[in-house]
Formats: sequence, C-alpha cells, structure tokens
Amino acid sequence: MDASGFALAFTVDRRFGAVPLRLAPGEGQQARVLASSVVTRLDRSLDLALGWKVSAESLTARLQQRREPQFLVAGMASGVFTRPETGMAARYRLGRLGLTVSAERGVLVRPDPLRERREDRMTQFSLALDGGQGGAFDWRLGFGLMREERTVLGARFADALGGGGATTATVSPRLGWRFGKGWALGATGSVGFTRIDSGAVATSGSRLVSSSWSVDLSREGLLADDDRLALRVSQPLRVERGGLDLNLPVAWDYAMQSATFARMPLSLAPKGRELDAELAWATALWGGDASASVFFRKQPGHFAGAADDGGLAVRWSRGF
Repeated sequence: MDASGFALAFTVDRRFGAVPLRLAPGEGQQARVLASSVVTRLDRSLDLALGWKVSAESLTARLQQRREPQFLVAGMASGVFTRPETGMAARYRLGRLGLTVSAERGVLVRPDPLRERREDRMTQFSLALDGGQGGAFDWRLGFGLMREERTVLGARFADALGGGGATTATVSPRLGWRFGKGWALGATGSVGFTRIDSGAVATSGSRLVSSSWSVDLSREGLLADDDRLALRVSQPLRVERGGLDLNLPVAWDYAMQSATFARMPLSLAPKGRELDAELAWATALWGGDASASVFFRKQPGHFAGAADDGGLAVRWSRGF
C-alpha cells in the first residue's frame, strides 16, 4: 500500500494459526504475517523505514532507491547469513549526498537446523554515506558493527573453546557506473576486523581479518523493456588471516606437579579461495517475475581440494 510519503508492505502465509490480521472474511483465522515493512517520509530531508522479518540492508536499499541485479548463488560482498527479526533504517539527505543509519536484530542461519535447535542471535549497526544517486557515477561507503552472542562470523565453536561470541567491525565501499544504453558496472567490497571473546582455552588476543567482494555487469532492456541480463563474479566471506590464541599446557614440572602454559596460535584462514560466477536473466512473465541463472563455483567453501561445481536454476514468483 502506497500513499503520499508513506508505504506499507506485508507478506502473508495461510498455513499457520490465527493472528489479529484482517484480510477478508474468514482469512484472518488462517493467516500470519511473514514479513512487513513501513517506509515513511518524516520531512523533506529525512526518511524512516521499519521492518519485521526484513533485514536492515533491504530497508537501506529502499531508502537509497537502489535497484541491483538479483542472483541466486553468487551473493553480495556481505557478511554472514542471517534470518532477520526486526530492522530499521533512517536516511538524511544532504543535496546529492545521503547519510543512512540502520540497525538489525536477527538469528544466524545454520546449515543443519535439526542438529541443534538453539538459535544463535546477532545484532548489528551500520552507518553509510552515499552520493551520486541518479547520475552516471554513484558511490557508497559503509561502516558496520556486528555483535554475535555465541558464534564467530556465523561459525560455532565447541564449548571447550569458550563457546564463541565475537564483535566485528567492517568497512564496505561500493562504486557504480552507468554507461551506454542500459549498461551498469558495479563493484562492492567488505573488510572485517573481528575480536573473538575469551573462554576457558581461547585467550583475549584472538583476532581475525576477513574479506568479501563482488563485481557486477548488467544490461537493462536487452530483449524487452523490462528485462535484465547480469553477470556477477564474487568471493564470499573468507578469513584472510588470524585465528584463535589458545592457552595450552606445553610442559610438566614433575617436582612441582604443575603444568606450564603458553599461548599457542591456531590459524582459521583456509587454504582455498572460493570464487563464484553467475549469469542471470530476469523479466516479467505471466503476471509475476521469472528468472534463469547459470552459475559456477571454484573451490566451494574455500576448501583447496574441493571439486568445482556448477548448475542451472529457474525461478518464477508472483505476489498477491
């Protein structure tokens, strides 16, 4: 629903129990809201977006009026995978510049949710300065702070190492260039600095440096006015250096019947480096949105010995 200076959106699933949502006679007893967002203009220079089950990055993109290609496999140069719970973003416009502040509370997505039902939560805050919107060149510089309660960049450590928990500061620049007829080139990167919480074995000196990046080339209006063909090459989040500093016994004094402890480093940087490439085409079809992608991954999971893989994906969706 859109009105002057105000927009409201929500997604509904009928499979779940009753909630106080009025859709139509009889529908309120079998529907629940999966996600919702509100975007409003507080004054001529300030916009506000609030979301439930919507990430702060999505809200920020709406405020900055970014329209970027959608890919199924080759992700953006971002951090860990999360399931957002609540998010907010506020953007203040200064001429052609914009300053955006955002916050999000979410749950880390586990690859095997049946293995352990306990949810790992995280909170992140971001500050971004952008400029050049609507012109041939645009740019964005973001700063973020993420706090994980029991994980380190989305990974869980054994309780013997202290159970995890970390604080990560990130710097994320982006450059974009629109040229020719419907062509666009964009590059995004992220560098993170992580401090791991100390535990029974891990000491307070454990640090990580991580990185991720993506480069996009897209063309709008290739076969039709509303279609888009895009190519992305990206590297998902990878630890570049650093690891755990463990306080371990290195010697035994038989006379004193005591152990000598020393700090022993355990590197968490992988030997391999995953690189993803995806060619995606999207268009409007049958009252919805259709897309097709061809992708290739080199050294998946940053495992040096992992076999390369690739595939084809087709998707069609329609809102209601």
